[in-house]
Amino acid sequence: MKLEFRIPISPKPAFYAQVRLIAQSLASLGSAYAQARIQVSVGDRASLAEVHAHNAWAQAFPVDWYVVPDELHARMTAPEWASGHGRYACPSDADIVVLCDADTCPVAPFDDLLTLLHGAPPAVAGLQAHSPPFANNEETWLGLLRAIDRPGLPLDRRYSIDVDGRQLASPAYFNYGFVAFNAAAFTAVSARIDECLDLACRMLPRNRFAAQVALTLAMAETGVDVVELGHEYNCANDDRLLAHAWVQPEDVRVIHYLRGDDLARHEFLCNRALFDAFVGAPRQNAINERLRIHLLTLPDACGAEALA
Repeated sequence: MKLEFRIPISPKPAFYAQVRLIAQSLASLGSAYAQARIQVSVGDRASLAEVHAHNAWAQAFPVDWYVVPDELHARMTAPEWASGHGRYACPSDADIVVLCDADTCPVAPFDDLLTLLHGAPPAVAGLQAHSPPFANNEETWLGLLRAIDRPGLPLDRRYSIDVDGRQLASPAYFNYGFVAFNAAAFTAVSARIDECLDLACRMLPRNRFAAQVALTLAMAETGVDVVELGHEYNCANDDRLLAHAWVQPEDVRVIHYLRGDDLARHEFLCNRALFDAFVGAPRQNAINERLRIHLLTLPDACGAEALA
């Protein structure tokens, strides 16, 4: 089975260090993970030569750098979406394509998910987003679904950090931290994602979740099967997950270190002092502690010297 990961970044040391951690972590999992292509979608009109110059470490891993072209930047309503949207630009020959954020870290294999998706009908797997992307939840979702001629699609999925169980539901609306496609689904969704993003931007001006909404619309339009994952595949370092027993630390496969309460999440992988402070003592949050222990199993997860 051929596996591929696609990661969006800006051309900055902090992002390079995050990609390095993902590459090291996949290598540590062995088999298909170690051999998986890692396509990094670089935004901000980066220079490919400069990207290579800053990342000599990547020669030891199956990393490919894809610099998002100017024409894609030019048509983005919000330029910061260019790198994320660029993950769909190139066709893939992989059996499974995983789109993940740079601030994720695979800490255990997920063979069961790969087996489920491989050879199945077109299917996309992800974690339902944590909370609604807009204030008028039901009204806005129904308007978006009418716009793509899918008015009957049920709003039957609960947001994944709905502590009180009172948030209105939605269609399948995945957090982009970790979304897995089988080959047929990636081809189908890629063919519709441009138009769906344009629609989402028109109907949701200045909404920072428009790109995630576009994925929902593309999945609905194409009729791909939807596989809703638990937090173990896209586990935020959020105390609420542990307080409500929505995940057990030992079950986590992919950590999404979104919260900065217990670590300098944007800098700790490219700053030796911050890195040493994080790994030097047990962390109170059990997901951060799982991340800390994982970092200690790698040869040197801090990229400060590798990126110098």
